[in-house]
Amino acid sequence: YTIEVGDDASTARLTVEELPVTFTLPLKDTEVTEEDTVTLTCQVNKPNQKPVWLKDGVEITPSDRVTLTSDDCTHTLTLPKSMIEDSGEFTVKFGDTPSSAKLTVNEKPLEFKKPLKDIRCMENETVSFEAELNKPDVPVTWLMNGQPITADAEFTIKVEGNKHILTIPKTRPDLANAEFTIALPDGKTSSGKLIVDEKPAEFTLQLKDQKVVEGESCEFTMKLSKSDIQVKWTKGKEDITDERFTTTCTDTEYKLIITDAKLTDADTYTVTLPNGKTCKAKLTVTAKPLTIVKELEGQEVMENEEATFTIELNKPDQKVVWY
Repeated sequence: YTIEVGDDASTARLTVEELPVTFTLPLKDTEVTEEDTVTLTCQVNKPNQKPVWLKDGVEITPSDRVTLTSDDCTHTLTLPKSMIEDSGEFTVKFGDTPSSAKLTVNEKPLEFKKPLKDIRCMENETVSFEAELNKPDVPVTWLMNGQPITADAEFTIKVEGNKHILTIPKTRPDLANAEFTIALPDGKTSSGKLIVDEKPAEFTLQLKDQKVVEGESCEFTMKLSKSDIQVKWTKGKEDITDERFTTTCTDTEYKLIITDAKLTDADTYTVTLPNGKTCKAKLTVTAKPLTIVKELEGQEVMENEEATFTIELNKPDQKVVWY
């Protein structure tokens, strides 16, 4: 700058030094829970400044997980979905002027997004207990009635990301009302009961009509889809009490055995299952032909002595004619 007065002049130089960048709002320590959005913000005294962001001394560049924005004097770093490994010291620098803050990302508590539910099924069906967690690949323990379960022919265990699945390929009546539990490492549990409805027994082999000759033995045979079923045999409408009648059960085969059949045994025989289902068959008893077992024998006696003629038949109480 120069000033002239007449023939005189005076000159001086003005030097303008740039105002240093200072923080009007520095970064602040931040604590969040895993998967929360993190926003680190600072403000400086001058607009349109270019910041350098660092984490633990390493420069940060924008990516799918990190957004860097600048608006006038405000500068922001955003993590849309924080992770445990994001914890550390974040620094923003303008030239030689830094501001730092500590970011702490706490692990998100394990939670059941979908707990176990009770399951009702018929025996021999395949069922699956399924739980969904809020985090993937978590080690869990499966229990049945409080006892740990391992994968074998009876149970299969599968993990699909956040989902944990216990499958029972073939349910049995003895599993009815069993309680299945999934336990997490932090002690949280979820349980569900298995209700197994017993499949009713079905006839796989029906009774067949029988024909016998009086005095012979015979048997009625039928088969069921299940073993050890309490069945009831009846003759006509009456319960069977005669000792000549016996019943047997071998696995799924059931028999009614009649020894020394009598004409009065001829009737309709019925077997009734606990569920009320029945199966019937007729017994026909043919009269045994009357035959002489022991012939008459000639007798020789003295006059006035008693003579006895004896004949033996194959059936008792028969009417005969002597002549």
